[in-house]
Formats: sequence, structure tokens, C-alpha cells
Amino acid sequence: MLISTKTVAEGPSTEHRILLEQALEIDLGGPAVEVQANPGGNGFFRVNLTGSLRTALATDPTASSIEFFVLLDDTWAGFLANRVSVEELEDLLRVLCEKEADPAVWRRMSGVLSGLQRLGGAGRASHNRLLIQELCSQRLAELEEVMQAPQVGSDAMRERSEELRGVLFALLGGVGQDVEIGVSARNLWQLKTIDPSLREAAIEVLAASATVDEHAKLEQAWRESSTPQEELCFLSALIETDNPERFAYVLELALTEVRTQNAPFLLRRAISHNDLGDQGWDFVSSHWSELVEKFPSSSLPRMLEGIRSIPDRARAERVAAFVAETKIPAGELVVQQHLERMWVSVEVAERLRA
Repeated sequence: MLISTKTVAEGPSTEHRILLEQALEIDLGGPAVEVQANPGGNGFFRVNLTGSLRTALATDPTASSIEFFVLLDDTWAGFLANRVSVEELEDLLRVLCEKEADPAVWRRMSGVLSGLQRLGGAGRASHNRLLIQELCSQRLAELEEVMQAPQVGSDAMRERSEELRGVLFALLGGVGQDVEIGVSARNLWQLKTIDPSLREAAIEVLAASATVDEHAKLEQAWRESSTPQEELCFLSALIETDNPERFAYVLELALTEVRTQNAPFLLRRAISHNDLGDQGWDFVSSHWSELVEKFPSSSLPRMLEGIRSIPDRARAERVAAFVAETKIPAGELVVQQHLERMWVSVEVAERLRA
């Protein structure tokens, strides 16, 4: 494999083009100050850096947003593989949140923070909530202040700011459980005059803590959706409820009223639900014959993707036993990959919760 790297030891940076067929050492002429092993994020491989090199790359003023995205993604992979500690991962998040404004990087940060919440369980919930508030509260306030000023820049810049605000709003109001954001979400979600990113974020925040009446209103909005995008947005919101009875009701909708192209997506989210995932898996496993008959066979492996995030061993063992004794009509290799990733989640969760 031919890869390009950029290194800094003493003096200016040096670029290398390396044919990577076996272990290789590069003489930099001194201790490495910075190593960019994947310039431009073009390579399909993982990079494992020391903490100091990771920080150097995260603070490089010449690095691009895609390079920050790849750095975070590689660090998350290192964390899952037990090569990077949770403290090192959180340190990187703190560095990136101060300087990066690209919505794609923030969406990846949101995914990492949500993953930490899911894997860490109740014992780390308070810590994760405070971490998110630390990372996002001031950033959202500053962004909203800028957006309220007389409009400057291009429409594309405005759209990127709106996207970033949506990510921050959803993260703070969701896993961050910010009370003020929760109140704002309840006031905003029905307003079609606000930008789509903020409205979708408000719907997402409301969904996780919706009362029975609010959940019924979300259901009505789903039924009255005017576009496929709006329909999926409200469908996702319905399954995020923390109410077991409403959750069971939405699961039944997957077999009756939800479009067949959307129902597997809905059940995938049900399986990976932070609090009610057990209930979601029990529904899928007990209705398997009906699901196989109703859904296209190609959609079943995508539905089972929800098992990848299961954090507890008892449920994972039930899932593994079910898959071992059940014929999967399509995508057997993909399902095996889901199982492998599920066991990674279990091991990481046990490590975090120890």
C-alpha cells in the first residue's frame, strides 16, 4: 500500500511517500514533534499516535477539518481497542471543541460523546453530562450571538452555522440534559419557520423525554408529514421515547403502519435504544418470522446493525444464541461483523463500568 505522510522533527515539515508492505522505520533526524500519517484524510487505514503527537496534530493551525475528523475517528477506534484511555479521548475532544467549527467534525464528536454515554452506563452519566455542558454551552451561546448579528458572509456560511447550532442544541438537550434547551425544544419543534437543522434538533431533544401527550403529538406529526425526510424525522423521534408502553406501541406500528422501507430502520434504532434496547430486541426476536416475511431480505442485516451498540453481556449472549440458531436470509457475513462489533461494545462497557 502506497501512503503519504508528513512529519516534523526539527525545522520544517517533511513529506514521505511510503510503500507499506511490512514494518518500516523512518529516520526523522530527531524526536518527532508532529506526525500526519494520513494527509487530507485520503487513506483507508487507522493511525495510532502517542498522546503528545495527537495533541500536536489537533492544535496544528494548518490542519484541515477532514484531518481533524480522521484524527478523532482514529482516536475513537483506538479507545475501542483499548489503546487510548478515556481520559486521552476526552482531552482530544476538549482541544477540538475550542477550535473547530465544521459541522461534520462536531457530528462525529456528538457520536463519540453519545457512545461514551451508552457504554459508560448510569455510573458515568453525570460525568458525561457535565463534559457535554463544558464542551458545548459556551460554544452554542457564542454561535447564537454571531448568528443574531447583521448577516455577513455567504449563504453557505450561514447554512454551516445553522447545521452546527443544530448539532450543539441536540447534544446539549439530549445527552447533556440541559434544562433550558429542553424548554426551548418544546417551544420550537412545531415552528416550520425556523431553519431545518434547529427544528430537527428540537424534535430530537423533545423525543427522549416526551410526555404521553407530547408523544401523541409527535405521532400525529408523523402521520401528517408532507415529505419523506419529515416522515423519517418524526419516526425516529417516536422510537426514542423513554416510556415502555409508548415504545411497545411504536414497535407494533413497525408491523402494521410503517412503510416497509422504513420499518427495519425503526427497529434498528429500537434495538440500540439506550434504556429500552432489551425490549426492542425481545420484540425483534419474538416476531422474527413475521419480519422475514414482511421485509425485503436485504434490509434484515441493516436492521440487525442495532446489535453493534449493545453494551451488556447478558443481552449480547441472547443475541448471539439467537443468531446462531436462526437462518438469516441474506447478509450472513455482515451479521457476523455486527456480532464482532457487539462484543467490542460489551468489552468496552465492562472496562468503563469497572
